[in-house]
Order: sequence, then C-alpha cells, then structure tokens
Amino acid sequence: MITVQKTDFLNAIKVVKTATAKQQLQPVLPTINLKTDNNGLVLTATDFQNTARAVIEANIQDDMNICINAERLDGIISRLDEIITIEKKEQRAIIKSGKTKFE
Repeated sequence: MITVQKTDFLNAIKVVKTATAKQQLQPVLPTINLKTDNNGLVLTATDFQNTARAVIEANIQDDMNICINAERLDGIISRLDEIITIEKKEQRAIIKSGKTKFE
C-alpha cells in the first residue's frame, strides 16, 4: 500500500499526462506508470517521442509497478479527499480515500 497527498499526486499527474499519446495506437500509450523507488512514487508517461516523469513523496509499505489510464486516474484523484491510498491486487489498482474506493 502507498499513501500520498492529493495535491502532490494531482500535480504530478497533470505534469506527466502531457506526454501520453492522444491516438491510442498501442494500449500502453495513454497510461501513466506508477512505480515505487527509494525517492517515493514515480509517475512516468510517454508517447515514444516525449517522456515526462515526476516523483512525489509517499509513505510506501509495498512496492508497486502498475499502469493506469491517465484520463481515468486524473478524474478519480480529482474527486478524492486529501489523503489517498493506492494498493495493487493482482493486475488491479485499488484507490481509496475516506469512504470512497475505486478499482
């Protein structure tokens, strides 16, 4: 599980979302990769010509490496409370904040 601040997460999504492909030629192109490392939560997106990367502070309890559709992620995070948890179960991301939960 990873815990992040909404403002930091949303700002990072907006930065890296600019590098996602508008044409969905390949399923991975309109996504943002969320991956943990020693510095925090790393968000990366690419359209194979441009790549954007942002690192935000996070409370990391488990390693994570998952891709989530950029538009969907932006829409979900913008509706949540200030403290957000992200958990990976099998090939799904579970995003929670307060009583709200998205899979």
